[in-house]
Amino acid sequence: CCRRTSAPPRSRPPAAASMAGVGGAGASGGDADGGCDATKGCGCDECGRKAVMLQGLTLAASVLAAAGAPEPPLVAELKSDLDRHDRRADLGRSATGEGALEAFLRSSEHRPWLAYDPDALLPSPFDAFLLGGGCPSVPWESEHGAPAAGEDLDISVCFVVGCGRSGTTILGELLSRHPDVVFLNEPRHLWISELPAFDVWSTLSPDRAGRLTFSASEASADLAAVVGRAWRRLAGAAASRQSSASAPGTDTRRFVVLEKFPEHAFRVPFLAKLCESALGPGKCRFIHLLRDGVAVARSIARFENPAAWYGTKGETKWRCLSELFDAECPALPDCKTPCAALQGRFARGLAEWTLSTTAARRGAEEAGLEIEGTDAAYLELSYEALVASPGDKITQVVSFLGLPPSDEVQHAAVETLRPPRDEAPLKEGELKALAKLGTWRGPLVESLLREVSGRELPSSS
Repeated sequence: CCRRTSAPPRSRPPAAASMAGVGGAGASGGDADGGCDATKGCGCDECGRKAVMLQGLTLAASVLAAAGAPEPPLVAELKSDLDRHDRRADLGRSATGEGALEAFLRSSEHRPWLAYDPDALLPSPFDAFLLGGGCPSVPWESEHGAPAAGEDLDISVCFVVGCGRSGTTILGELLSRHPDVVFLNEPRHLWISELPAFDVWSTLSPDRAGRLTFSASEASADLAAVVGRAWRRLAGAAASRQSSASAPGTDTRRFVVLEKFPEHAFRVPFLAKLCESALGPGKCRFIHLLRDGVAVARSIARFENPAAWYGTKGETKWRCLSELFDAECPALPDCKTPCAALQGRFARGLAEWTLSTTAARRGAEEAGLEIEGTDAAYLELSYEALVASPGDKITQVVSFLGLPPSDEVQHAAVETLRPPRDEAPLKEGELKALAKLGTWRGPLVESLLREVSGRELPSSS
């Protein structure tokens, strides 16, 4: 549906492309010295399974050795895999937040039109973060007591939310071509360092009590001060390298921090309050990108690294999703099976898409966000409509952000986006997954698919 000449999609964070599945044997070795326990690995679920296998093989190998037989080759392979993961985890644990701003001001390798790197606050190497959990704070204070960068800007924030695999990355990249936008791609260094429970992916996520939902009452003044300072520093740094699209003679330059983070769909009231406290009223907007749920679920099912998606230890993100799904769709009288029992990736994808959609909508209502008029703060955008009429839709989005039109943004949208091929009908296994969800939890998934995707579906009864 699009000709991508920019950054890799969400499934391939920078510096993680060499990772052949976190928890597998594909992570490359690090430079950490000592402290590696070749029988335990990094603590991820895959290392746990391999450690158990190694323990059994080691016992068998001792018996074979007594009989003069060589050690099974698999023993050395497992030890190497576990040691390699432990070294990658050490690399993640030793990460520091120093230099993050300098990294932000480096040109983007994947987005040559930008003079900064939107991925700078996405932990790198990403596999080292997943295995070790390192996500240290960034020193946002101005150096040597100088005024904070960005203080002379009229800054607002727009969060791009929606279920992962819905097109949030490409939308963020298109809008990043506007000279009055600074694009942040899932800035985990900003959030996890201040609220460790934001982490639902790494091996430390169980210890951090990782979760998806945060209430407005958790948007403390101290947190707002830190996050607001970060937004201003980043906006000021980017603005210093970009010419403005504002009318000449304008005293204060308007600038939009565009933060793309799909999981923010579960935190709309929290983010709205935090943003108001940090920047003032009327400074927070949300773009909720909605894509056909079947297409999203299929894309999630094809995701090359499920551990990176659902969590490397205890599947923290999936545990959170399943608990939310059970609460959203209580089991029908004849069903005692929890949602956590779902193993099929397509069914999990449907559950996640359903939860993300309902959470964003309910959150916007709870936060009292306007959806119409000049004060609109919540825009629901169909991905299918965007790729069908890219010029018109992207112009609508730019206007929603309160920014002047941009020929570059519109041109990029028209040249990049293409209508997707018609989605194939639901396959037998997909129909069974949909029917099972309906049998377990009622018609919510099917009703959303009918509304959002316009799909005519067989009854789950």
